[in-house]
Amino acid sequence: MKISVLSQTKLNQTKDICLIRIKNNEGVSVDLTNWGASLVAINMPDCTGTPSNILLSYPKAEAYINDLYYTGATIGPFANRISHATFYTNEGTWQLDHNDGENCNHSGSACIGRKCWEWEITPQNVSFIIQHKHSEGGYPGNILFRVTYMLTDNNELHIIHHARTDRETFVSLTNHAYFNLGKPEEPIDKHLLQIDSLYLLDTTDQFIPTGIITRIQDTPFDFSKIRPIGEFLHHKENLQLIWNKGYNHCYDLRKEVQKEELIHAATLIHPTNRRKVDVWTDYPGLLLYTAGYYKAPHTGVCFEAQFFPDTPSHPHFPSCLLKPQDTYKHQTIFKFSIN
Repeated sequence: MKISVLSQTKLNQTKDICLIRIKNNEGVSVDLTNWGASLVAINMPDCTGTPSNILLSYPKAEAYINDLYYTGATIGPFANRISHATFYTNEGTWQLDHNDGENCNHSGSACIGRKCWEWEITPQNVSFIIQHKHSEGGYPGNILFRVTYMLTDNNELHIIHHARTDRETFVSLTNHAYFNLGKPEEPIDKHLLQIDSLYLLDTTDQFIPTGIITRIQDTPFDFSKIRPIGEFLHHKENLQLIWNKGYNHCYDLRKEVQKEELIHAATLIHPTNRRKVDVWTDYPGLLLYTAGYYKAPHTGVCFEAQFFPDTPSHPHFPSCLLKPQDTYKHQTIFKFSIN
């Protein structure tokens, strides 16, 4: 395992933007930046042994400062949407930023994916640390966030999310990397996808969950058996696919009997170069996003393991209320292989 700082550019008198690389003994490497604790690149070989980056990304770390698409970023304090940009705790009502119509998306101005983090390097991993200040963007609590990236010689990238708060608040973190196992300009329609769930959160045309969890067997959302992403991606009659410009939907990963701490959530395979990515997580939800609102639509796919969108508004959703006496700790693993 080798970890090195590839570049370090002065942002201001106290902050630097860095690009850090983790490389394992199998020839897989992961590039990271402290801007947004972002995942910049994953270089892995294809079936011929030719390595290339399987993420949509920018060539320099500084470019992430002006990114509009949360590319590779750590999203929090709360990933995805909160209806009416409002939630309640025992301390009262908290009004968040209205940055998505009447709703709050990806935490508005409080989003830690659009801020500069501190970083720590050990022989085994890279960690990024940031402090959210109480009431910034409307979010309660002085919240200390830590995101740790670790690449193993089994070609597994572990992303571990930690948080502590000094008052009750809702926390749901995720990573927003866009995967493309072929060429960056190539649509992801032919990529093969499998998701270990037959249940989906129903949403309004504003992408807000209605609270209903729908069984999706034999619908355009059913990826329980592996099939091309593009089979129904451009469906002209399904309102959910029209509203979302493709897939932008949260799958319920919970099992009736779940003994494992981590569960297999999804598999992505390129049909010709045979690159394969498996997603494992201990989060209850997986937001599948096929980049309909990206600058080059449908050229990437995001696997945003997280708590359900708009959780504070739905008491029957798995709770992500973080209390001062508790520690938030969740992880997602991306495993790279050749099919």
